[in-house]
Amino acid sequence: MHLPGCATGAHRSHHLASLAHLLARTSTTSISTSPPTPRIRTHSTTRFPPRAIHTPSSASSGRFRPWLSSGCQWRAWSATGRTVLVGGVGEEEDEDEEGVEDESRETKEAPHVAVLLKEVVAQFAGRSVVSFVDCTLGAAGHASAILREHPELETFIGLDVDPVAHGEARPRLQRKASSDVQLHLVLTNFRNIKKAVTDVDAKLADEGVNGILMDLGMSSMQVNVAERGFSFMKDGPADMRMDPSASLTAEEILNKWPEAEVARILRDYGEERRWKQLARKIVEKRLAGGIHSTSELVELIGGSAFGRPGRGKAVHPATRTFQALRIAVNDELRTLEKALTDAFDLLSPKGRLAVISFHSLEDRIVKRFFLKAAGVGQAVEEEDMASDSPVTAPEYRHIPGETRHSRYTRRKHLEKQGDGSYNVRDKNVLEGSTGVVLTKRPIVAEDDEINTNPRSRSAKLRVIEKL
Repeated sequence: MHLPGCATGAHRSHHLASLAHLLARTSTTSISTSPPTPRIRTHSTTRFPPRAIHTPSSASSGRFRPWLSSGCQWRAWSATGRTVLVGGVGEEEDEDEEGVEDESRETKEAPHVAVLLKEVVAQFAGRSVVSFVDCTLGAAGHASAILREHPELETFIGLDVDPVAHGEARPRLQRKASSDVQLHLVLTNFRNIKKAVTDVDAKLADEGVNGILMDLGMSSMQVNVAERGFSFMKDGPADMRMDPSASLTAEEILNKWPEAEVARILRDYGEERRWKQLARKIVEKRLAGGIHSTSELVELIGGSAFGRPGRGKAVHPATRTFQALRIAVNDELRTLEKALTDAFDLLSPKGRLAVISFHSLEDRIVKRFFLKAAGVGQAVEEEDMASDSPVTAPEYRHIPGETRHSRYTRRKHLEKQGDGSYNVRDKNVLEGSTGVVLTKRPIVAEDDEINTNPRSRSAKLRVIEKL
């Protein structure tokens, strides 16, 4: 009896003959059944069994080999701090959590990727910017964008205390700037902004500057160089000086400062919970020769065995200690307070000051100064400018509690303005007697930027306009 779907005797014989011919061919062929051993940590395992896929190397020979496909990837930490998916689809950039240093791939065009670039440019868009001061020049990422977007610019002043930054920025800006722009690059700390502007153009200092930018983040040119001592992921001298000519180093603090002072900076500048314990260990280490390198400090803190985190929010144990020492060595907080005051004084009417901060200590100083400079006084509670309620750029993005209709109306209103002015009805705008805080809540990076530049995760942009 013939059943549906069953082959007839002739067909069955034909299939058996084909199968025998195939077995005869494959019996003389050596098929690779194991991929090359990937260099991974012992805790990295596959989630699914390997399945065979056609690989480019086997295409020419007509063979198939069991390999790791997109559904089966081996995850390992590379020496550069990226999550490498071995044996399948290349590399996946891991998201950099707060306090975790990302050693991202550098490009020939820019050794440092400017954070919140389009958001900064947007704050000065549609406005006449004839004069501009970049207080933290770095590799000139923001400066180049300002020069490109404002052909009317006549005077540009760039400040940076690091001579390496000047070496990177100068040729880049000279290529970008037109012949009508006067470039003035000054090797000085931005706490001296008023003196620097006055020395360049006393008349400009009196009339005021149209735009000022401060990017308070660490540059990749500094973090990625072990000899600078900023990175707890690289072994180098305990230096941490932004200005190579400065006298105070982290090594001197670790080996000479009193225990009470070491404890104070760990508590106040690093917000370290174990400040007493760590200060005691640092002082006791002096009996054994002291601490002279970043690796010795990391080992003392207990972070030498710390593995790179996955998708969680783990923070390296040395993060807060390194932050505290860096702030103390460079006197960063007092420098910021003085620079903010002088920068706001230098603004022309309708001039804007934009500040990018990266940790709560900086952001708190900027937030409180903006309230005071704008003349808001006690009319607004400090929580109205809370750092934990950021909004994303541009300004018409979603605000918590806002209806879809009101968002649409506000967006259309902002688009119709087109002159770069602010909308006083915007919930993220706070107007005072002497200034307007344009970012009552800070602007943070979009997801796309965080994915491509994980260091932008903790960046917060605040902007104030002088009346």
